[in-house]
Amino acid sequence: MEKQFGVWVGNLGKYVEGNLSETWIAFPTTEKDLESALEKIGIGGDYKETMIMDTDIPAQASYLRDIIGEYTSLDDLNMIASLMETHAPDNETINLFADNYGKMDIEELGNLLLQSEEIPYYPYSILGLENAENLSPEEKYGYTTTHQSGIYEKLEELGMEYYVDFEAIGRDARLNGAVALGDNGYMDLADGGNINLHRYSLEELFAEAGLKEKKEQIIQAADSIKKTALKPIAAPKL
Repeated sequence: MEKQFGVWVGNLGKYVEGNLSETWIAFPTTEKDLESALEKIGIGGDYKETMIMDTDIPAQASYLRDIIGEYTSLDDLNMIASLMETHAPDNETINLFADNYGKMDIEELGNLLLQSEEIPYYPYSILGLENAENLSPEEKYGYTTTHQSGIYEKLEELGMEYYVDFEAIGRDARLNGAVALGDNGYMDLADGGNINLHRYSLEELFAEAGLKEKKEQIIQAADSIKKTALKPIAAPKL
C-alpha cells in the first residue's frame, strides 16, 4: 500500500485522566493493522474513543486539512485513503474543486474522489514557450486561452505577440470568477460539470474502497447499541 497521509492518534479516555497513550497511523492500512494500532494505545474495554492530535498531510493533498478533525472516524479516513490509492485522482484538480466548493464532509469527499475525472479541469497549453516553467498561473492561462481561440497565431502573424499582457488576461479571468487557476491547469467555473457529491452513500463508498465488511460491522454494532438503549429495563424486584 502506498501511504497517502498519517494521523497521530491518542486514547481519549486516558487523555482525560491525564495519561498519554498515542501512536502514529499511516493510511491506507489493513483492518488488522488498524486494530493492532488501537490495541497498542489501549482502545477496548473501558476505553473506546480516540482523538486525532496531529496530522501528516502532503502539501499537494491540502484538501484533507478541512476534512480531518479531532474526532474524525479512523475507519472513514482509511476509506478515503483507500480511494485515493486505488483511483489516484489528480490532487490539483481536487484542490481547485474543494477551494471553490467550500467545506466538505467525508461522504462528499469520497464522492468527489470517485468523480474527479468529471471536474471541468484542463491542463495549460504552453508547450514550446520559452521559460514556461517560470510563468505565473495567470500567464499560463492567458497563453492557453489565446492559443485555443486562435488569437495567438494571428498575433504571431502580425509580430505583436510580445505586446500583449497575457498575465492580465489570466488575472481578469480569475478575478471575474470565470476560472480557478492551478500550477498545471485551470478549472472552468462556468461549467458545473456533472459532479454529484451525494451520488454514493457512505456504505457504497466503503464497498468501493474494499472495506464493505468492516463498515457493515460498525453499522451492526451501532444498531445493536441503539436497540440495547431502547430495550425496556425490567423493574427491580421488591
